Amino acid sequence: MPNRIESAQRVSGAETCGARRLQPAQVPKEQPAVKTYEMYAAARDWLQTLEWDQVVQGGAVVCGSPDQVAERIAQFHELCGITHYLAWTRIGGLAHEKVLRSMELMRDKVMPQVRHLGRSVAAKV
Repeated sequence: MPNRIESAQRVSGAETCGARRLQPAQVPKEQPAVKTYEMYAAARDWLQTLEWDQVVQGGAVVCGSPDQVAERIAQFHELCGITHYLAWTRIGGLAHEKVLRSMELMRDKVMPQVRHLGRSVAAKV
């Protein structure tokens, strides 16, 4: 069986998704969440029970090429009217270099494609 995160080729708004299972969180599951962060601890614990393909197929993450990510963000905008997007780029213990690359791709390739969506909503208000 391959290492659970080493098979992740490029994730989170960066490139393709290929991990089989998310790496366990650095914080023990039993450790209580900081007050008001309980939802994040619950999500962390729940995600550890799933295979990566399930997370991707369920739509819980946005990943793929920069064009695919921009298209998915545009879909969220169309469906929900979002004008801000928070990208969690250090998912599953991804290596620091890959996290930085993902952030660079978001900045250089994705955001230029979707930036106008927020401006179009602001212009209507």
